[in-house]
Amino acid sequence: MAAASDADQSIARGAIAYVFYCAECHGANGQANPAKGIPQLAGLRVADLMRQLSALSAKAPDRHAQLLARMDQRDLAGIADYLASLAPPPASAIQREQRGDQKMRAN
Repeated sequence: MAAASDADQSIARGAIAYVFYCAECHGANGQANPAKGIPQLAGLRVADLMRQLSALSAKAPDRHAQLLARMDQRDLAGIADYLASLAPPPASAIQREQRGDQKMRAN
């Protein structure tokens, strides 16, 4: 049996780190939650995710900075690889969710 590639190992490490550090707020699959101000993460490019993670760690102490301080570079890269490997939800699903949120706010 062939050994897992470095990319596969990074994605597997990232999946574990994501569940441990991120899924509570960002959902199991990096989906958006407009009602809570949580952006879509699944399917973004690795470079964009790494840039966002770096920007979050440089912010004033908040939940993100506290969590990021506990991760090493391999965790961060793995999370970015994992999220980039996920398929984003179809635009129609995001639009339905946003419409539902708008209806809830209107009521």
